[in-house]
Amino acid sequence: MRAIPMFFRTFLFILFLPLISRGNGIQEDEFDKGNRLYRDNDFSGAIAAYQGILQAGYESGELHYNLGNAYFKNGNLGLAIVHFEKGRKSMPRDMDLLSNLEMARLRVADQVESPRLAVWEAVDYARDYFTMESLAAASLGMFLIFLILAGIYYFLPKSRWKRLTFWAAAPIFILFIFLFSIFQWRLWQDKNIREGVILVEKVDVLSAPDERGQILFALHEGVKARLGQVLPPYVEIILPDGKKGWILGETIIEI
Repeated sequence: MRAIPMFFRTFLFILFLPLISRGNGIQEDEFDKGNRLYRDNDFSGAIAAYQGILQAGYESGELHYNLGNAYFKNGNLGLAIVHFEKGRKSMPRDMDLLSNLEMARLRVADQVESPRLAVWEAVDYARDYFTMESLAAASLGMFLIFLILAGIYYFLPKSRWKRLTFWAAAPIFILFIFLFSIFQWRLWQDKNIREGVILVEKVDVLSAPDERGQILFALHEGVKARLGQVLPPYVEIILPDGKKGWILGETIIEI
């Protein structure tokens, strides 16, 4: 029975997280200031204004999107991709953000890709189509509707209406399981899969976490990779095509 309270606590936290992270009037003033500086082509000043908001503990998809644009215009390709990726988590269907992220990716010198079946591309698209907040709200809504229908079914006498209530509750429960499974998948990913973006112009990837390790290949700014083991000052990276090695931790930033 303890799973039910945990279920609600998890959903309530996700649902109210945007309210916790929302800025006040001061942050809105800084955001407007950053926008004005960006329009005036003062990209360094815009970056400072936006970063000040992040350092104050407030963030949003729009903030990361604008920060990514400012970094891109300022010539910081790696940081631009980092913030576009962060913004995508809150605005996964924003076409302007997705377009700018794709444009930034095309500027990366190393196009590291792994061939994938179309079905897995479709699965990834469905998984990332919704934000965590919308998944939490939809799952919780389906669960509450199912509980209401289950209660009605329990108290109704045997009749045509009781059968109709059962057949109405069944697809609601299936939809709840589907949405909740995606939600749990996303939670597992956020906890267990870490990704980062190369920030320096060029970095050598070594065979071992040691400066005497063999140089396997080189990567350039903007490449995204999964993060593996950490043996300071080195971190293991795994590329989409399966290649892996070790680089200095200071050359990559986690998304």
